This record gives sequence, structure tokens and C-alpha cells, in this order.
Amino acid sequence: MGIWLIGLVLFLSLFVFSFSLGLAAQDDGVYTYVFHLYFDNGKLAADRDFQIPFELIAEKYEGSGKVNNTFYGEILSVSNKKLADFSLDLPYGSKGKLSARAPYFDNAKTANFYNRENIRIFSLDLAPSGPVCNENNICNAETGETYLNCANDCRAPNPSITPMPMPIGESDFSFWDIFAPYLFMGGPIILAILLIIWRFKKKKNMPPPQITPQI
Repeated sequence: MGIWLIGLVLFLSLFVFSFSLGLAAQDDGVYTYVFHLYFDNGKLAADRDFQIPFELIAEKYEGSGKVNNTFYGEILSVSNKKLADFSLDLPYGSKGKLSARAPYFDNAKTANFYNRENIRIFSLDLAPSGPVCNENNICNAETGETYLNCANDCRAPNPSITPMPMPIGESDFSFWDIFAPYLFMGGPIILAILLIIWRFKKKKNMPPPQITPQI
């Protein structure tokens, strides 16, 4: 019974460790737009089955760029700068729902869609409330702008300057933020070791079996 219990504790330890790694890798800052559209007789429109005609998924964009003589789209920034082209697999004469993908950018504002004749047939506002990077030459940290996602507005920190230590209570990281992963990963393992030691001592302190003489 003891061996099975120890095995169960070790299994739970590995499960918690794997789960914590999965949480760490769940969101690495790389996203892809997924557009929900409807195509009919050469025209594009938002799919009525979706309240918002696009969403973001935490995946790297795996599609291709603009392909000649095909439908395609483009992503524009706040300053109307082209950030990327993406292809649409949509032949003439087709009709129905279309799910298209495009690379995500923190300063993206508009998605335009074109037919084979390079005529724009549809547009989407990707940031009705403003994108993360608004390109206004001001680093708006309160809205999430950093030098990593908005190099136009935020400068990279100077590596030669040593940051001043933060007073206790003003740091962005709490005690729990730092030690929680270690507790989740190491706690079950420590419990398993303690259980093994406890059972060993219990067995060692048990009195020897009494042998009843036979008459």
C-alpha cells in the first residue's frame, strides 16, 4: 500500500511540474489574426454569425504573403504604413464563409482585402479603441507600450545604467510571484520524501514480533 501511495505522490509531482511549464509557455507574445468573413459574388463582408469579425489566437502565423492573381489582404499601422501582406485562398465563383489568417502587430490598425485586380473590396478596423502602440511619439506605459512592442514611441533601456533597487512594497513582483513556481514544483516532491522517511522510521521503531512458544 505504501509503495502505491508514494508512486501516486510522485506522479502528481510530475503532473504539477508539467502543468506549470505549460502555463509558462501558453502565451509567448506571438499572435495571429483570424478573420471571420463571408464571400458572395466577388464581395466580402463580416460573417454575421460573429459579433466581432476577427479574433486573436496565441499562435505563430504560418500563412504566406501576397500571391499574384489571387485575393489577398494587407495589415496597416496607425500611420498607414504597410506591415504585412497575407494571402486568401478564395477562387472566383465561390460563395460562403471564409476564415482567413494574418500576422499580428502591436501597432496594427486596419486590415484591407483586395481581389485579383488589386481593387479593395473590404476593410476592418483592428483597433477601434486604439492599438497597443499608437505611434504618437510618447511612451504610454499605462496602456502597455514598451520598447519591445512599440519601438517608435519607447526607447530601449540603457544597459550601462544600473537600475536602482526598488523599496519594499513598490516592486512589481511579490514574494508569491517569485516563489510560487518552486512551491508548485517542489512541494509534492518534498512531501514524497518526507513520507518515505516517516515510513522508514515507523518500520524501524516497530517492536520485534512476539513468538509464542508452542506447547
